[in-house]
This record gives sequence, C-alpha cells and structure tokens, in this order.
Amino acid sequence: LAQCFALVPGVSRSGVTITAALLLGWTRPDAARFSFLLGIPLIAVASVARLADLIWQGDPNRPAAATLAAGVLFSFLSGFLCIKYFLRFLQHRSFLPFVVYRLLLAFLIFWFWWR
Repeated sequence: LAQCFALVPGVSRSGVTITAALLLGWTRPDAARFSFLLGIPLIAVASVARLADLIWQGDPNRPAAATLAAGVLFSFLSGFLCIKYFLRFLQHRSFLPFVVYRLLLAFLIFWFWWR
C-alpha cells in the first residue's frame, strides 16, 4: 500500500516503503532490505519489457548486443554494491542525512519555482 505514494512525482518508492516498515517497528537494515527486495519484480518486468522493445522494434539505432550486455552487467554490479554498502551504513547510522537532504532539496525547488 505504501508504494502507491510513489506515484506522486518526486516521491521515492524505496523511501516510502522503508518509512512504512520503520513505522511498523522494523529495524533500519531490515526495512531497507525488504524495500530493495520489493523492487526486484518491478525492475525485472520493466527491464524485460524494455529489452523486448529494443529487440523487436527494428530501430536501426538500437544498441548492439554487447553494448546492451555491458550496460546490464555494470548496472547490476553498481546496484549490488550500492545496496551492500547502504545496508552496512544503516547498521550504525540513521536515515537523518537523507531526510535532511530531501527536505532541503524540496525547499530549494519550491523556492525557485515560486520566485
């Protein structure tokens, strides 16, 4: 249910699901792990759909198979490492720096928008 809030522009799906899990009493690492696991089916389906578009669309500018494979491999590795170190970070620290960053960014965006 919390993921529905991610339909609002600028709202992070993982941020919403982590916040919901924390409100339910989960630990920070468990909430983050659960949120990332929730994203796997969505990311997998979107990736397969996009890959199908690239393969069957007949676009002459589509990337070569090697380029596409390299992109998938590096995306997987960077995502894996990011999640690994983020979970380690959460074992000893809170989400406060991320909350402050998001609030400051929102304030700046609204300030420039309404000027």
